[in-house]
Amino acid sequence: MSDAQKAEFPLEDYLKAFKNFHIRFGVFFTFASCSLWFINQEWIGYHIGLTPIVAYLIFFYQTKHLTNTGANKRLYRLGSGVLVVTLIFILGLFIWSERDSTAVLKKDGLSINGAYGLDIAFNEMDSIALLSELPEIRTRLHGISTGAVSKGKYKGATSDIRYHLVIEHPTDLILAVYRTTNIPVFVALEAVSEQQLYNDLQAELDQL
Repeated sequence: MSDAQKAEFPLEDYLKAFKNFHIRFGVFFTFASCSLWFINQEWIGYHIGLTPIVAYLIFFYQTKHLTNTGANKRLYRLGSGVLVVTLIFILGLFIWSERDSTAVLKKDGLSINGAYGLDIAFNEMDSIALLSELPEIRTRLHGISTGAVSKGKYKGATSDIRYHLVIEHPTDLILAVYRTTNIPVFVALEAVSEQQLYNDLQAELDQL
């Protein structure tokens, strides 16, 4: 910020508004998170991802009489633009990740299409299994988690354990694909019967 911008900026008024905003936001965010935990846990991921960005856009608008003036106009517009672009990106990411994935058996392996999908060759598979529940998951390393949806790479019970998840719904059955040279893959898709996929995949592996 240049000397001219510092001279024009009403720092005291801005800091007061900044403090009041974060007190209100903290109370609202905590209350909303707790409420969603009991109402519908699938919405918590959206809340965590979107609510802070929307709140800061509201804060920018409420304090524009302090920041969108004189030499500070460029910084105000830049900050607002970054928040809007970020909001659009996060919304797009949620929409992309929520689209149903599909699993198709091809002549050379299993192809999982959609967000964080992958191709697994038959000769890369060590074994497959049907699980009643996921192994212990500690941390998401890269991916999307919104309630029932978990897609991407995750850390297991210890730091050296990694999993690739493509989970779209709570389920009694999860297809586990253990690979010879890569991390295991766990699959539970809305559009696919895990039992049928397991049977078809096992039949292909038995012919190798």
